Amino acid sequence: MVKNIFNNPRGLLTWAVEIIGFLFSAFGGFLTNIAPPNRTNTTFSVGIVSFLLLIILLIVTASGRQAPGSRYRKRWIAFGTICFLSALPAVLLYWQALQLNTYDFPCTGSSTRHLMAGVQELTVESKNWIETHPYEKSACDLEMNLPSDQIWDSSAMLAAGKRLMLLYTWLVISLSTALFSLVEANSPYGRTVSNNSKPHEEDDSLP
Repeated sequence: MVKNIFNNPRGLLTWAVEIIGFLFSAFGGFLTNIAPPNRTNTTFSVGIVSFLLLIILLIVTASGRQAPGSRYRKRWIAFGTICFLSALPAVLLYWQALQLNTYDFPCTGSSTRHLMAGVQELTVESKNWIETHPYEKSACDLEMNLPSDQIWDSSAMLAAGKRLMLLYTWLVISLSTALFSLVEANSPYGRTVSNNSKPHEEDDSLP
């Protein structure tokens, strides 16, 4: 079954797409749910990251078919560990960015995350509203009373959205590449190649 998949380009692509789809739907759609909010075009960011992951998965799979047997598993384990460690700062930075640059809307009941900039980037309209309504100055209150595109400076919103997308891409690619590498290290193919390399090395030593 596995050989048939790898020998058929269409079957390989279908298999890889299914893996990526499973990855984004796993754990209650965790990777999709933590994507940047709608103002940053979540569909676009998730779609681009999905294509990047598809390419990385195919690279890992192709490399796994060609890797030298005796060091196959150790190399994948080391690479997967490095990718996992690189994901740790991404987790922290992305979580901080979500807290700093997003807010819940509407203010009560079920809500979604909306993009926001800092207090220093508030527009004149927002500052005037806060002066006349000092108890309604949260990001959610501002959106309830002002057009969403007139609350923060547009360039600041663009910068916040780009930061979220870059951190999200870093986080998902690092975690997924670590997962792909460790799965490849534990695949039956990897163990078979590693085990088969030893007899060959012994045969070479025979006269």
